[in-house]
Amino acid sequence: MTVAPGEIHEADVVIAADDLYSVARKLFVDDQPVSSAYVAYCGTVAAELPRARSVDIGEAVVHIAPSCDSVHYGLRGGESLNQVAVFESPKALAGQEDWGTTATRS
Repeated sequence: MTVAPGEIHEADVVIAADDLYSVARKLFVDDQPVSSAYVAYCGTVAAELPRARSVDIGEAVVHIAPSCDSVHYGLRGGESLNQVAVFESPKALAGQEDWGTTATRS
């Protein structure tokens, strides 16, 4: 793969997980991605923070609901708490470009 400055990189595997409009994906395939209309937000915080200390990061905890799921689990041997929320976006279902929020335009 050649990057913008002209540097060449070689790898056995490339993971293009940079969203629906992936720049990396276009380097390998020439197809059109299809939106699932689901959006995922994730974040990691230090496990020592007061709110994170109240969570058991020794296990993965999953909450499942219609059109919305969440999971949290420990990372780095319990140093960090990772949280992921996934929801079906009404904006994405409606074909709107600003699909990253749950609220619909009024």
